[in-house]
Amino acid sequence: MAPLARSRPTGSDERGGRPKVIDADSLAFARALRAPGTPMPGIAAKPTIKTGKNAGKHPSVASLHRALADTEDTPPAPVDQVVALRPKPAKIRRPG
Repeated sequence: MAPLARSRPTGSDERGGRPKVIDADSLAFARALRAPGTPMPGIAAKPTIKTGKNAGKHPSVASLHRALADTEDTPPAPVDQVVALRPKPAKIRRPG
């Protein structure tokens, strides 16, 4: 039995894979809510997914973060300006 061949995307906009949960309208709505400082859980409760098995449900906060991060125009911070996420472990010495 031969393995099934997967079709490759032909256009530059077509990447294949899973369909997007957040369409252009929902993304514009989320950006408009994000501008005045609405918290992300509050934004995630507003739009609904239009297609797929989760149609009618709200997207997750993580999906909104990814969608908004993909469209941001700001470049990432330089490595030397990034705050360390973990503090250095302290060396505890015994008295004596």
